[in-house]
Amino acid sequence: MSSKRCYLCGGKLVEGRCQDCGLDNARSERKTYRLNYSRTENRIKGRGEVKDTCDFDNRDEEVMKRAAKKSKDKPERKAYQTNDSGPSAQRTAHPDEYKYSYTKPVMKPRTGKSTAISKKQGKTFFVIIIIAFLLIAFIGDFSKDKFNDVETGSIQVTEEPGSSDPYEFVSRELSDTGEHFENVLEPGLYIGGIHVPEGRYDIYLEEGQGEACVDDYENSIYLWQFFGDEESNGDLKEWNDVRIYEGAVLEVSGDVRLLIVTENGQTSDMKGMSNPLKDEVALTQGRKLTAGEDFPAGVYDFQAVSDWTTISYSIPLNTNYEDPELNYLNKSKWLACDAINTVFRNVVLPEGSTVCADDGDARMIPSKLIESEDYDSYYDAYRY
Repeated sequence: MSSKRCYLCGGKLVEGRCQDCGLDNARSERKTYRLNYSRTENRIKGRGEVKDTCDFDNRDEEVMKRAAKKSKDKPERKAYQTNDSGPSAQRTAHPDEYKYSYTKPVMKPRTGKSTAISKKQGKTFFVIIIIAFLLIAFIGDFSKDKFNDVETGSIQVTEEPGSSDPYEFVSRELSDTGEHFENVLEPGLYIGGIHVPEGRYDIYLEEGQGEACVDDYENSIYLWQFFGDEESNGDLKEWNDVRIYEGAVLEVSGDVRLLIVTENGQTSDMKGMSNPLKDEVALTQGRKLTAGEDFPAGVYDFQAVSDWTTISYSIPLNTNYEDPELNYLNKSKWLACDAINTVFRNVVLPEGSTVCADDGDARMIPSKLIESEDYDSYYDAYRY
């Protein structure tokens, strides 16, 4: 910390009195304060007033001489440079005089690339837009050629050309004349021209819920419909215009009975023969039986004996696929003793077929009517 100096000669002060010239600095110093003045301004102002108010005439002559001699003999102070951070300041020997200097920082030129789009880029962008518009126009024209517009009231509907008619590939049309025929069908397999006459049918839900499907390999017809009471879920109680040709198979499955009705049934063309088999075959739970070894090949009705069971059966197709499973047609039917689906009718089992009651005892009862005793030909449609 710097000590105070005599304002007259700059000498060292002890208890306010200069050791060199003897001047009483404390008695003569006058302090002045003013609002918004800095400490430096107050200090300079105060010292100026002291210089102006000092009464040199009343001073001791000897004291004045010593002060003058001291001031003359004292070497002049050299200016020194401070290295404080921030703007550099040069300070002189006199504590009240300051010189300031400031160096303006040099701004670096920008090095970023310009984002302006060149003429070449603009042309490329314009060409891309034109190509996009041409592509959209081409797709629109193609869509008009691909789809036909059909107006239904105030709603515009688009449909693909061609028909979704399931009877598009039939080899012939059904006769418009025939006889009335109706029958209630339980779960089972029914052949057109054997169990039901050829004709155009309406099928109605009699009771329960289940499904019906038509599989006609010769006429490329495959139809499927679920029957039930919950119409909100898409269930139907009536299925119209179901065409059954000779040789087509109508399968009914599930816990359901269906009523089939036709007005052009070709009853006079029905074929078939009585089943030559008369003996029932018992199916013990978990025991696999083979047709031609454990029981005679033929056409059987599966029937549950225990509360419920699943009957699995496998038909050899006599094909030569590398995957052994492709050489067999594997199916299963679930039966319950006290339900509509206690029976599944007209299952054809050629020689080599295996049958097993998986979950409970069951039995096989010979069906009443069969197509022929050539049981193996029934599965020719699955051999390809």
